[in-house]
Amino acid sequence: MQPLSSKALCLMLFLAVLTISAGMAQSYYTPKQLVSEFETLARGNAGKAKMHQIAVSPGGHPVIVLEIGTEVNRNEKLKPAIFVAANPEGTNPLSSYAAVKLAKQLVGNDQHLNHTWYILPVLNPDALARYFHKVKWENPRNDMKVNDDMDDAVDEDGPNDLNRDGFITDMRVRDPQAVWIVDQGEPRLMRRADRTKGERGVFTLYLEGTDDDGDGQYNEDPPGGVNTGVNFPHLFKPFTPTGGMWPGSTPEVYGTMRFIFDRPEIAATFTFGSTNFALVPPEGGRRGQADFDNITIPDEMAEAFGVDKSKKYTMDEIIELLQPMVPPGVELTPAMVASFLGLGGVVNPLPEDLAWYKELSEQYLEYLKKANFSTDRLEPEKAKDGSFELWSYYHLGVPTFSFNFFTLPKAKDEKAESSGITIDQLENMTSEEFIELGEDKINAFLKENKAPEQFKAQQVIGMLRSGQTTPRQMAAMMKSMPRPPKPSEVDPKLKALLAYSDNVLGGKGYVNWQPYQHPTLGAVEIGGPVPYVFTTPPAEAADSLIDVQLPWVFTLVEKLPKLAISDYKVKSLGADVYQLEIWVENTNYLPFPTAMGKRNNQPAPAVLLLESDGLEILQGLSRTPIRSVDGLSFVKLSFVIRMTKGKTIRARLESKSVGHDSKEIRL
Repeated sequence: MQPLSSKALCLMLFLAVLTISAGMAQSYYTPKQLVSEFETLARGNAGKAKMHQIAVSPGGHPVIVLEIGTEVNRNEKLKPAIFVAANPEGTNPLSSYAAVKLAKQLVGNDQHLNHTWYILPVLNPDALARYFHKVKWENPRNDMKVNDDMDDAVDEDGPNDLNRDGFITDMRVRDPQAVWIVDQGEPRLMRRADRTKGERGVFTLYLEGTDDDGDGQYNEDPPGGVNTGVNFPHLFKPFTPTGGMWPGSTPEVYGTMRFIFDRPEIAATFTFGSTNFALVPPEGGRRGQADFDNITIPDEMAEAFGVDKSKKYTMDEIIELLQPMVPPGVELTPAMVASFLGLGGVVNPLPEDLAWYKELSEQYLEYLKKANFSTDRLEPEKAKDGSFELWSYYHLGVPTFSFNFFTLPKAKDEKAESSGITIDQLENMTSEEFIELGEDKINAFLKENKAPEQFKAQQVIGMLRSGQTTPRQMAAMMKSMPRPPKPSEVDPKLKALLAYSDNVLGGKGYVNWQPYQHPTLGAVEIGGPVPYVFTTPPAEAADSLIDVQLPWVFTLVEKLPKLAISDYKVKSLGADVYQLEIWVENTNYLPFPTAMGKRNNQPAPAVLLLESDGLEILQGLSRTPIRSVDGLSFVKLSFVIRMTKGKTIRARLESKSVGHDSKEIRL
């Protein structure tokens, strides 16, 4: 090998520096590299960055959170905080990359440090590590040992890369009891046979692999255990293959929940993963255990409360009915009533919250359009039961947003020029009339009806002019030919995949079906989507995707609720007795708390304190809880106090999650 010339070496160094300075991602981060990046940021920014290890995954990877802000060395935080959970399932390396970019922006610019930031770069490092394996398989399980098939061994029958192409894809085998057929419009894709249309299945699909444990099943006990992305409490489903034994049953999820519960200053959460609440509001339509507008009170309770047990009540009616029966100062909430009556949890976003979600999504859409960022893409995934997003919205009561920084562009249907004629019309035309259509329309007609490739317009025109054929004979021949297949009937997601693979990845996003002699199934074919292709673009595209979308995080943070004492009035009632009115304002767009937070009494209310020597409160409380203030709105608090004229009262507003304020009030 010839040594490089000094000129060539300089050129290579120049290109390397140019690439680094442009910020282009050369590859995604491994779990180890994520820890290294955050450790470097913490060491280099000791006054405003600090590392926390909240758990160790079953595979031995540290689960870390980087704290960024001006209060990293304070135990008692005064500023509200933001929690960012990236890559909850571990199968989306792009979102972990976005978390690192966010952290670097925050430590490099203090303008966003009015809040403390907690950034978790990957919740499931075990699954992320598999992205970098020699054989790629998109598996969201961590490395917890789980005996899926309940035999004498654990993780003994996983997939195998039989054709040695570096991917775990699918196998299809002919089977008389099959349910899958090849799609006529796109023969690379499969779809379920529609028996109502007389279709009969041809293929059974398996994950690529063999029956390693000889039990007649394929890949039924793969490596790994719990998908951390569905191990949170809200709508957790027990007895699923990857959900875990109970919510928080895996250390990564338990550590995350413990970390958040220990920090009541957290005012909002962001998820970087597969959903996008910033663009598409949380989905409703789930069927819960109870209808809160038609509640039946159990017989024994109805008798105790003296109400009609045959009547249906709304939640508001029940609260109005029960409020006089509770101790003074206790405010009934829907969550308390639902728990008391055993009605079950809320499962759909509340209308009041959906109103601002929709407004902000429209603003985000307009922002993306101005940035010339195409939104003609597949819909982001819906939030899964047991996800971090759902737990955050339904349980924490804080604004919850999510971003998926990449989905496949929608496949564009090719609109070829139409000939404007049918075979029946051709049958009644003369040769001259058909020739007058011109070559373009004749070629379009031949293509529409799947004429053999050798038949082109010039050749057909020559045959008509020489009398070798007539339009009627051509029509008869075409009617006897097999009908052209219908347009593809498969999932638009798969069509988008093929278009992206063909047009962007040079065909590397899909493995075309190839025959393989399987040791037990016999003749099979192996092919299908390449792992990660739906969620993970080439690394060199990461920066261009994130740089446009990530700034919207800061726009949303600016809209989070913030409380302040806006005004006060004092009126003398005589004899050193005064009426005091104080207005507390939410100066930002979003409400405190969300409607869901109001329902479940989360987060903790703000508190207004009145402090002064010799202050006697005749009406009102020295510590008055402020449970809710709508966005850009006020609440008025009224007191009757006794105090010597000329003295000063300090009104102090305290809240972990929506700010602090104080005012000196002179009588």
